[in-house]
Amino acid sequence: MKKIYIVLLGILLITITGCFNTEKVANNSVNTKVVSVTDFTIGDFQDALEVASEKACSSVVAIVESGAIMSSLGSAVVVKRTAYYGGVVVPADASLIDEYEYYAITNYHVVDSESVRRIMRIYMGDNTDETGYQTSMVSLIDYDESLDLAILKFRTNIYLEPATIQDSKDLKKGQIVLAVGTPLGLQNYNSVTQGIISHPYRLNIEDNHYYIQHDASINSGNSGGGLFNIEGKLIGINSARAVKKNEDVDGISYAIPTSIIITKYSQYLS
Repeated sequence: MKKIYIVLLGILLITITGCFNTEKVANNSVNTKVVSVTDFTIGDFQDALEVASEKACSSVVAIVESGAIMSSLGSAVVVKRTAYYGGVVVPADASLIDEYEYYAITNYHVVDSESVRRIMRIYMGDNTDETGYQTSMVSLIDYDESLDLAILKFRTNIYLEPATIQDSKDLKKGQIVLAVGTPLGLQNYNSVTQGIISHPYRLNIEDNHYYIQHDASINSGNSGGGLFNIEGKLIGINSARAVKKNEDVDGISYAIPTSIIITKYSQYLS
């Protein structure tokens, strides 16, 4: 009988010892996922943010008024690129390319007047020339006023990298996001702000459309800019932030999900 007790005690001790795992492994009791915390450092996280920011910024441009050097109407995200030489389409890796044609997505409210459409140009940063322009005519190709989306087309000899588009249908609360745009003028060209997803599919009762709610800071000029995930992939187009008369409102921003963009404008995407 004593031997049986001893054996049972031994099994119990082994079980208890197993519960106090000496390896640095975190067990999330909510969703039972086991995550190793020894494989990912703060430095890795910092590196991921830097790479994602660089990738995101490579596809975002500013929309400006011709002649208004430092003002910004809003932002846009390049989603498709075609290479040309001598007016003929050539492969993207061709040795001779003299011009690129781009499609970019923005908010309709950024380009919703005829006067704006006649004078708008694309700003691509200080590394292009004295003014940062280098664009021929910018055209409004397609738009949906109810969704607040618009597609622009422009040509330039400057190389831009189209955004990698990630379908937003699988987004979760708490995921890290980066917002890229040009708030409050070209002196803040391609500013990056960081936040998390507050709600992946928030219904706006005023227009009956769904948005990604997040807390990355956006301001006037961010409209039409991109919302990106930690991999630098486009998941939304920033369109609005919450305001309330006589009250301070912080950390409530909205982006149009890419699931809507993919459905609506698949023919314009890379």
